[in-house]
Amino acid sequence: MIFDRGEDGQARAVRPFDLRRLDRRSCDLAAVLVTSHGETGIRIINISAGGIGFTADPLLGLKPCEPIMVRQEVLGEVRLILRWGIPPRYGAAFEPPNTTPPGARILFDALGAAEKQAP
Repeated sequence: MIFDRGEDGQARAVRPFDLRRLDRRSCDLAAVLVTSHGETGIRIINISAGGIGFTADPLLGLKPCEPIMVRQEVLGEVRLILRWGIPPRYGAAFEPPNTTPPGARILFDALGAAEKQAP
């Protein structure tokens, strides 16, 4: 089971089929994408309790269901499954399914706090 915070700030359990409706936090973070073909730089553009959205070079030829790994300073090193892609934008879900890595929760909460402080 994954946990997300509702609009009231309270933690709530989320069923797997609700993942597309999870709160997302927009961001623009440099990261490294690791695939079976090597490593390359990407930009994480949003994060939720279920996964990330990112931009990458369309020439990478990423395909849905492909296992990938992303490394980022706060997020750490996380395993994901590529869920969709319309180059240069992609979406990936955390692995194993229905989990939120600790670094993802830290990053998500930090971005939420920053949004609340913005004018």
